Amino acid sequence: MSNDGAKRLSLLLNLNPTISEADRYAIGVLQRWYRQAKRSHADPADLEASVKGFHRDIYLAGLFLHQLNAGFSRQVANALTEQQVSLPTLLHLLNSSGFAVSEKACAPSEFSHQQLIQLHDAVSANSQNAQIDAMSAEIRALTGMVQEQQQQLQRLTTRAIRHADEPSSKEQSRTQEESLAGIASHIREVKKVKQKGIF
Repeated sequence: MSNDGAKRLSLLLNLNPTISEADRYAIGVLQRWYRQAKRSHADPADLEASVKGFHRDIYLAGLFLHQLNAGFSRQVANALTEQQVSLPTLLHLLNSSGFAVSEKACAPSEFSHQQLIQLHDAVSANSQNAQIDAMSAEIRALTGMVQEQQQQLQRLTTRAIRHADEPSSKEQSRTQEESLAGIASHIREVKKVKQKGIF
């Protein structure tokens, strides 16, 4: 069932890892996120919904920062590297963009140190939850594989035991040949005895 109120925007993201460390890091993060999402969502529809939600959250968060301060959002984007994604970097960027970072928030545009710590803790908790969900999905997948292998092994073992109990086709042929040879020999003996006139 389609939502008539939904608006679709096709957004193009150009990244150049050869000239930008932030772009290179972003590509790696996005690729890792997508691989993890594929492992966590077996259903293509669920995966698509997760990807859409992920892109929406990131874009709107960036748009929020841009509306707050365009220069600040640009600084945050350019600081996106493995070494710089941290709370101290965020505090430094806030200060350099004119936001007062203090223990007491004196105006709506100011952030207290405690608020930033809470923000950091919330982001870390969400990241940990996502990792736990991904690990749980991997464990479930591995458990399913192990159970399937155990079932296959059990079937093979049962088949091997059955095969061991049954004589092989060569043995069956040899037994049949021996039986036929024994019967033929017995018939010859009877004929000899009959020719001697006992019957």
